[in-house]
Order: sequence, then C-alpha cells, then structure tokens
Amino acid sequence: MTETLTRDDILKLDDCKVIELEMPEWDTTVYIRTMSGHERDTLEMEARRMLKTGNAVDLRARYAAYSLSDPDGKRMFSDLDIPRLAKKSGIALDRIMEASERHNRIGPAAIEEAEKNLEPTPSEDSGSI
Repeated sequence: MTETLTRDDILKLDDCKVIELEMPEWDTTVYIRTMSGHERDTLEMEARRMLKTGNAVDLRARYAAYSLSDPDGKRMFSDLDIPRLAKKSGIALDRIMEASERHNRIGPAAIEEAEKNLEPTPSEDSGSI
C-alpha cells in the first residue's frame, strides 16, 4: 500500500484520464475525458431535469460537449457549442454518449451496477452474528 496522501498531494493529483474512441462515422479517433465532479454533477442534474420534463432535446450533444477533449484532456467544446453539436449525426452522438457514460460511470448501466453493489450479501442479510 502507498503512503497516506496529504491534502496538497490530493489536490495536485491529475486523476482525470483520457481514452480514445474510434468514430467510423467521422473516419477518425476522438478523445473522451473524465469529467470533473462538478461537470458530472451538472450534467446529471441537467439530464434528470430534461428527462423529468420530457424534453431531453440536445442531451447527446451536451454529453459530447462535456466529454470530447484534446489528447491532454482539455475540453474541446463549451456549452455555447451544444446547439451546433446537436446538428451532428445522431449515431455519432450516441457513440460518444455511450462511451462517456461508460468512462465516467454514469447513466442507467452505472446506476444498475451501483445498486448491485449496495445489495446486502447473504452473510449481512442473515441476521446471525
């Protein structure tokens, strides 16, 4: 096990990783970055609001704007780019959204996985000591 990190050590860590994603629709490779906690919370809150109201217009483009980066993890698009991104291929945006959900552990599959991990094990549920 490694040594205990200090507050400053943790704040200096670069824990946001970048993965490559093949995009056959664009005949290229793009980069998907780990979102910051703030970005992820913002995206999840916005997605819940959109789905609750039944108006999830541009949700895929929002995922793309939050996720696509350069190879160093610098975000490529701002929120102002979302309407233009929304005009890209729905298939391409689906691919980006799915990759972002997997990489950032968000979305229905991540919720299902988290719920499985919260289920009590047989020994915890048995009531015996």
